[in-house]
Amino acid sequence: MSGVCPGRRQLAYLRSDVHSPFNLRVDRIVSCFPEFYEAFVIQPGDGMFVPPEARVFIWYAKRKERRAAAERVRVIRQKKKERKEMA
Repeated sequence: MSGVCPGRRQLAYLRSDVHSPFNLRVDRIVSCFPEFYEAFVIQPGDGMFVPPEARVFIWYAKRKERRAAAERVRVIRQKKKERKEMA
């Protein structure tokens, strides 16, 4: 399938294919990250702008949780290293 399908054809595609339309697979995902707006200076009125209240934060929350977990591991390893050096 190429481009945006008109009316009935698009609905049939959406109902029959388990994958999201190709233009939403990346564009919609990256437009949910605050870093995307900072990196590309996206402003209201730009084609890729999505209002904050319409953004999905599933990926962002998981990434924040991974960062927090990685920081906890780093602190634990640092404490172990310090204890080992003191012994």
